[in-house]
Amino acid sequence: MKIIKIVIILSFFYTTSVYSDVKDCSVINKLSQEYAKCIADLAKQKGKEVKEKAKKKGKEVKEKAKKKGKEIKEKVANDENKKKLSKFKEKLKKFKNSKTGSDFLKK
Repeated sequence: MKIIKIVIILSFFYTTSVYSDVKDCSVINKLSQEYAKCIADLAKQKGKEVKEKAKKKGKEVKEKAKKKGKEIKEKVANDENKKKLSKFKEKLKKFKNSKTGSDFLKK
């Protein structure tokens, strides 16, 4: 059993080093066209990585916002909160219809 675990762990470390594909532009002459192309390719790769991270983060934020929105809707849908809102609407209508502040304060 220990031998199998060791083989799996070693194969994992071996495969991760094989898949690392990082370009090394420091070997190329800095004034050559190849160096500029290498740097441009690295910048494109970084840009794609940043774009993917931004998409992922945006989706997470969107999902959280939807959850919060649903929670708020449930709270508003509560009977107690509906009564408070209806009272507020009545006061607002009364305020809009009053011509002076004293009219509003009268019951």
